[in-house]
Amino acid sequence: AFDARVRRVSGRFDPEVHQQMVLANAAAPLILGEAFLKATAGLSCEVGLVQLSSGAATHPMDKFANYCAAKIAVEMWCSTVSAELAARGDRRWVAAVRPGAVATPANGREATLPGSPRPAAEEGAPRQVDYVPPEHAGQRIWGALPPPAGVTVIDIAPLPERDPAA
Repeated sequence: AFDARVRRVSGRFDPEVHQQMVLANAAAPLILGEAFLKATAGLSCEVGLVQLSSGAATHPMDKFANYCAAKIAVEMWCSTVSAELAARGDRRWVAAVRPGAVATPANGREATLPGSPRPAAEEGAPRQVDYVPPEHAGQRIWGALPPPAGVTVIDIAPLPERDPAA
């Protein structure tokens, strides 16, 4: 749950805001994932859990250190739990999905902030990011499920390659 109002430089967070961000973005997905595993233990059917990640898991973004760290934590949790489930012959699966730039209210607000990594285009200018409507992102996510064996991160909309010289 990224909140555009609290995007700050590392080391300058309000301690309460910092705690809220860590709980929402890092702790909550892991706690809910464990609750899912407990609730589905012993089922004989295939069942899966999708955790939301982001390209920020592998692409550092200025002023998003907590968010980036939380998303790589979610991906590592999915990878580790998937390996544990597979080793036990369990039919459950977990996967992290990187949905790409989805047109959400939070992204809309964030795009208007100075220094945004995904700034809103000025009227008449080409868009720097092509936001996908939520219903399209949802269709693409559902179309990728269940993931193939061994796949724990599904990248729906990969980020463009970075220029190493930049």
